[in-house]
Amino acid sequence: MTEPQAEPATGNPSPRKRGRKLSHHSNNDLDRLFQAIETRGEAIPGDLVQELGWARSTLAYNLGRLQGLSKIVRMGGGRSIRYRVATPEEKASLFNAKVLRSGNPPAVNPGEPPIAPSPVSLPEPQSGEGVPKGEGFLKSIFKRLLKG
Repeated sequence: MTEPQAEPATGNPSPRKRGRKLSHHSNNDLDRLFQAIETRGEAIPGDLVQELGWARSTLAYNLGRLQGLSKIVRMGGGRSIRYRVATPEEKASLFNAKVLRSGNPPAVNPGEPPIAPSPVSLPEPQSGEGVPKGEGFLKSIFKRLLKG
């Protein structure tokens, strides 16, 4: 049995490094996809795959990126999904929804940090005062808050 021989070192590294992709998704890809949707008005993923020559997974990834940038809107679901360019009103509402989900409202003035909500302080129970019998715990707290 012969042992495998090592390849001679040529000084030229392999064009592909392990664990890395040869090409990264670029903004050019997003521009091509956006223009394809824009020219069609409404686009079906199957038609976009044929037009762009991409794999379905690549198309799904880039459609997600465009949705994340609020440039396109997905309509329908399941086998009847269609995509179209977002209107300015939809872009604004998508932006507002992202801000609400993040929990950080935008600053009133651009230089100011966002205002954090103040925590609610509950009144301390006075000595000998516990949870009243026959009433729920939350109900007793709300009664104390309304009194004070």
